[in-house]
Amino acid sequence: MTKFLSWGGWDMDGRGPTIWDTFCHAKGRVFEDHTGDVACNSYQLWEEDLKCIQQLGLTHYRLSISWSRLLPDGTTNHLNPKGDPGKIALLYHMDLPQAIQDLGRWSSTEIADIFESYARFCFKIFGDRVMLWITLNEPYICAKLGHEDGTFDFTLDWFACPSRSLDLGYKQGSRLPFFSKDEPSPLGTADFFALNYYTSRKVKDLNGVSKKNELSFVGDQGTEGVVDPSWPICGVHWLAIVPDGLRKLLKYIQDTYTSLPIYITENGFSQMGPVQIEIADCSHFYQDTLQEVGKGTVIGYFTLLFAVKHTQSELHNTMKKKSC
Repeated sequence: MTKFLSWGGWDMDGRGPTIWDTFCHAKGRVFEDHTGDVACNSYQLWEEDLKCIQQLGLTHYRLSISWSRLLPDGTTNHLNPKGDPGKIALLYHMDLPQAIQDLGRWSSTEIADIFESYARFCFKIFGDRVMLWITLNEPYICAKLGHEDGTFDFTLDWFACPSRSLDLGYKQGSRLPFFSKDEPSPLGTADFFALNYYTSRKVKDLNGVSKKNELSFVGDQGTEGVVDPSWPICGVHWLAIVPDGLRKLLKYIQDTYTSLPIYITENGFSQMGPVQIEIADCSHFYQDTLQEVGKGTVIGYFTLLFAVKHTQSELHNTMKKKSC
């Protein structure tokens, strides 16, 4: 269950504002000035959510900890006693405390120390109740929001390679900073591989020499992703249903990166507009997806349940229903 997308209670019980509160409360930034103030209201309806979990017979629940609810100004200098968060907990889901944004956001030289303090505080308070910790949700999306997905080597390696090798070997490596000797090495520190999967793309060579030569993300990538016309579209224009793409991605990860246990930490079925679940379509989607998952070596599978998702990457009316 993700925080801003689902929790609501944005100003209740001492929670500090996040970057998304600031963004959505600014007039004209989001279609019809929608906000995440209420969302699914899981902050107040958590007992009903737990009943749903029990009825579904789920064995694990992935919960995101709200940084600004636990630490209103983003630092351990000010604690919120009502900020209690799951067997699997996520530390950050794109809801940076506004106070940290004001300090210089993720590009600040202080952010590593601030985030470490936040993480250590969470480990200390909730460590006896959490089995697995996830650090950042979809760091690629967070860093490159608004850019189209590209090829595996160019995108997935940015975050998977540091767990096994510091040598990316691509053009962007010449423009990225290197780890200094006094910085801790991430090599070999991952305990499992967490994968969020929704769709796939076919890849073709980038048309136009000018784009290939320009100093940009697209130019460095050198390719563009395209949707196969035979793939059904699910809810939003970019979300093509490609279950066998997940199987191929799992094989790629297993062959390329690691022998670590793999968890699929996000997957789901999407709908636009009024919440009218097409049970047949939804059931068919999960049946096909789980059949493909079963062909790989996966320890756990999580779908986004109960949630109508306020989509960050769209500034117009996009609501997504993520489960049957």
